[in-house]
Formats: sequence, C-alpha cells, structure tokens
Amino acid sequence: MTFFSLDELNQEIKKLLLDYNNRLLTRKGASRKELFQSVERSYLKPLPSSGYELKDYRRAKVQKMGYAYFSPDKNYYNVPYRYIAKSTQIHYTKSTAEVLYNHERIASHQRNPAMGIYIINKDHLSSTHKAYTEWSPAYFEKKAAKGQELIALTVFFQ
Repeated sequence: MTFFSLDELNQEIKKLLLDYNNRLLTRKGASRKELFQSVERSYLKPLPSSGYELKDYRRAKVQKMGYAYFSPDKNYYNVPYRYIAKSTQIHYTKSTAEVLYNHERIASHQRNPAMGIYIINKDHLSSTHKAYTEWSPAYFEKKAAKGQELIALTVFFQ
C-alpha cells in the first residue's frame, strides 16, 4: 500500500487495529477488547483536571526585605520573614513558583509574566511591613485630617 499523507496512513492503521483488538485470543478465550473491558478498565484512574507542566529549579537567597529573587522572570517573590538570609530553592512551572527551604514548601505564588514585579502574600510579611501595605493617598489624607483636628484642638485649648 502507498500512502500520500499521514492522515491516510492513520486511517488504515485504525481499521487494522479495530480488527486486531477484536480478534479472539485462543488461550484466553476472549479478544483484547473484551479483556480490557472486563479486567483492566476497573484499574484505570481518571485523568487529572489540569495538564502536566514541566518543573524546573533555581536557587535563591532570601533578601533582607523578605523576598527571593527569581532570575528567569526578574521578579521578587516574598516568603515568611523568618526565612530572611536563608538559602532556598525555587521550583517553578509555567504557571507557579514555589519557594522551598530544607525541602519544605514555605511559599507558593502564581507566576507573573511582567518583569521586575514584587509578588506579595500579606501573610508572609512582618507586622512592620504589613503596616506599609496600608499606605495609599487616601490613608495619608485621613492621617492629615486627624492631624489638623489635633492642631485645631491644641490651638483651642491654649
């Protein structure tokens, strides 16, 4: 037989495979298809909901601010502050980055395709750094308004 495309070849293989799997095995008294349905099928597990992702590894030392620098993305992933100055290993896939210390996962983050970003999990921050995350223009306006009230009260009682 001569085939002019891969599709033609696959169609012929499919026809022959159906015949092959339905052919009776003399020693077993059943076909390959029947044996699969009656014996092997019950041992199969469902396929995972997400596709398999290749994993790669990098080493990183946790910096003084509590971030591990991840060189492939040029991003910074924060870890619990008690791991500052520790050498860690980053296991990463296309979608996630996990930071491990002594083979124990201490942080897990979604990867961000943008470069030079600080990826933060507020649970990993020390109490001092958590206070900084509340800073915004509205926060300082509220602080300034309270300060004006204190100044006005001080002037009033003098």
